[in-house]
Amino acid sequence: LNLITSQTEFLDNLSAPVRKGDVIGQRIYYYNFSPIGSVDITASEDVPESGYKDYAALVLKSLFK
Repeated sequence: LNLITSQTEFLDNLSAPVRKGDVIGQRIYYYNFSPIGSVDITASEDVPESGYKDYAALVLKSLFK
């Protein structure tokens, strides 16, 4: 079992919007440093694209902490 390892890799070009079920990365399993399989990582919920209102809210929130 000590020869089995794993690594998580997320997509490089990942950006919102993301829909529930979209593949956002992989968990790759290795035996003695050779890949033996992988499992897709999927989004568990929708993530909408941020807009002007979202950024304005963040700025206002940081000003009034």
